Amino acid sequence: MSTTLQADSFSRNNIRERTSLVEGVPEGATAIKVASTQGYEAGSIIYVGELAREQCEKAVVESLTDGMTVSVVSPLKYPHAAFADVTGVLGDLVHFYRAANVDGKVPADDQFTVLATRDIDPDQPSTYMTDTSGGSEFWYRSTYFNASTNEETALTDSEARRGQDWGNYCSLNEIRAEAGFTSAFNLNDSLIFQHRRSAQSEINTALGSVYTVPFTPVPEIIRTLTIKLAAGMLLQSAYGERSSQASLKLKEARDQIKAMQDRDQTISDEDGHSIAGGGITSWPGEDQPRAFHMGDRF
Repeated sequence: MSTTLQADSFSRNNIRERTSLVEGVPEGATAIKVASTQGYEAGSIIYVGELAREQCEKAVVESLTDGMTVSVVSPLKYPHAAFADVTGVLGDLVHFYRAANVDGKVPADDQFTVLATRDIDPDQPSTYMTDTSGGSEFWYRSTYFNASTNEETALTDSEARRGQDWGNYCSLNEIRAEAGFTSAFNLNDSLIFQHRRSAQSEINTALGSVYTVPFTPVPEIIRTLTIKLAAGMLLQSAYGERSSQASLKLKEARDQIKAMQDRDQTISDEDGHSIAGGGITSWPGEDQPRAFHMGDRF
C-alpha cells in the first residue's frame, strides 16, 4: 500500500516577514529595492513574486544596504514588476514525519521520525511526497525546515493525519472533481480537507441517532453524499453564498440527509441489504470536535 502526503507550500506558521518591491527588477537582477527590510538579514530565505503562482522564485539574502536594498546570493531568474510580493520564510524545505499507529489515537511527538524531505516548489500551493510503504497503520505530520540554520517549525503546528484517507468517507480528489476544481492548481488540499471534515461531521451528527456512525465500511450512498456536500461547501467558500451551483449541491445533499434521518430513504450495504440503526460510536475521534450540525450555514 502507499499514501500520498501533502503540505501547504506556504503555511502561515512558516511565513516570517512580508514586504513588496518599490520598483521593478529585470531578469538576472542581484539587488532589489523593497518597502522595508525590517526582519530580514543575511541568509534569510525570501520568495519574490506572488506565492504559489507562475514565476514566483526563491532567493537568499546576501546583504542589506540603506534600509531598502536587498542583495541576493544568486541572480533572479525572472523579471518582477513594482509592488510584487517579497515574502520571508523560516524554511524552504518540508520535513514529512511518520509514526506507527498503536491504539487509534495520535502518537506522542517523540514517536514521529522524519520520513522524507522535499523542496518547496515556489509556484505550487502544495508540496507532496508518496510513502510507498505507508497506509492506515501510520500517522503523519509535517514541518518547515531551514538546512542552513537548522531552524524548524513546531511539529504540533501540523495536524496529524492517519494514512490512506483512513476514517474518511471519500477522497479529496473526488471532492475537487465534483466542485469542478480538478485543474485549479492554486487550490490547497488543506482547504478541501477542512470541508470534507465538516461534511462528514454534519452527516454523522444528523444520522447518529438512526445509524451507527462512523459508517464502516462506507456505503456508496454515504460516499457520494459526502462528496456532494463537501463540494457544495467548497464552492460556497470560493464564490460566496450567492453561488447557485453551491446552493443546489448543498440543498440536494441536506435534503437527502433529512430523508435518511426521517427514514424516508434507507442506507444499504454493498449487498443491497438495509443497514440497521444504532448510534454514535465515535466521530471523528475523541480528540476532534463536532463543529458542524444540521441547519448550520456557511
